[in-house]
Amino acid sequence: MSDFTLNIFTLNCWGIPVVSKNRIERIEAIAKYLIQSNHNIVCLQEIWSEKDYTTLKESLNIVLPYSYYFYSGVLGSGLCIFSKWVIQDVFFHQWPLNGYIHKIHHGDWFGGKGVGLCRIKYGQKLINVYCTHVTLSYRLITLIPSLFDPFDLHCQKANPNIKAPSGTCDNANNSYTDLKQAERTPEGKRIDHILFHVNSLWQAQVVNFGNPLEDRVPGQVFSYSDHNAVTLELKLTASDDTDGETKTMKNDLFDATITQAINVCKEASATIIRSKKLYLTSGGLLFMFLLGTIGFWPHKVIYDIIKIFLSAFSFYYIIMGTLWNQIEMNSLKAGLNALQNFSKTRSERDYVNNSGDEAKNTLNDSKNNSHGEAKNSLDNDEVENSLKDNDVKNNVDDATKDIKYYESYIN
Repeated sequence: MSDFTLNIFTLNCWGIPVVSKNRIERIEAIAKYLIQSNHNIVCLQEIWSEKDYTTLKESLNIVLPYSYYFYSGVLGSGLCIFSKWVIQDVFFHQWPLNGYIHKIHHGDWFGGKGVGLCRIKYGQKLINVYCTHVTLSYRLITLIPSLFDPFDLHCQKANPNIKAPSGTCDNANNSYTDLKQAERTPEGKRIDHILFHVNSLWQAQVVNFGNPLEDRVPGQVFSYSDHNAVTLELKLTASDDTDGETKTMKNDLFDATITQAINVCKEASATIIRSKKLYLTSGGLLFMFLLGTIGFWPHKVIYDIIKIFLSAFSFYYIIMGTLWNQIEMNSLKAGLNALQNFSKTRSERDYVNNSGDEAKNTLNDSKNNSHGEAKNSLDNDEVENSLKDNDVKNNVDDATKDIKYYESYIN
């Protein structure tokens, strides 16, 4: 197996049409950077406009000729992957929970977020590349034990132009970060990740890891996005561990991750219950106000407009507190039940395995004791037989001496 290198790039592009600032100029700048770079796999998020994806695809056609956009929701999932090598298979799973319709600046509900998979064929090797944009806890994904976070690993830092990894959102070096937020936490939050897992037949070395982009688009006063990009260069070499002795799954950490995921779902359920009460109370009060003031409103256009808006808010609150709230709660219940069932099954399996190990150890101890007793018995028998043999030998010697004596006497 020949060695090879993966040079991966990821960026949340903040590409919401109309809402995102300098979107067209930033998409063009991202394309220009990628053309000049050495990345062979690129994962982008928040490419909500198909036109932006088409622009990138046409621009990168020479250096990254293979690409795929994951369609979902109203605007699309916002996820796309570009590759230097052939994309053999694709798959997409949409998250059952995807934000709120009224939070337009987030774009979660309109986009239909999820996780996309591209199976990239490099020679005889298949590389599974997952691109996702999550809504809940980013930290949970980094705790999956079978995945390695290069942030925690030794990096060779072969390319000095790549800045050391730091916060990727709300940090001081980004032009779109709120100034007050930058003063409170200048390092920002690290919520954009490249995690990896390699087959036991391979060993991975982190050659480069960090933020490859400049703080500002060259010649402009704005950044490439409201997030910072992340790049990871991995050198993969054949491993001597062909017996699969290297295990990346750490049971204790995995159990802790499942427990934390269950707690997140429970906290979200409690939040949904509180929001249901708030929505129904607000909608009910508005409805009662409108019902109680019938006939008291002056016959003017402005008051008619106010009544229309109040009616719309009342209807929206009631829908959010009933239908929408129930959809959210059922989605959370599905995830929570699946996690609890998995945790229960895993505990039962561990119990059976431990019981089996204890029974096996007990059986081995019994066998060892039995073997020891049998050996001791055999050793005792051998000693007795040896003693008997010595007695017989002594008797024979005595008889031989007597015969010789009587022969000499007769003669």
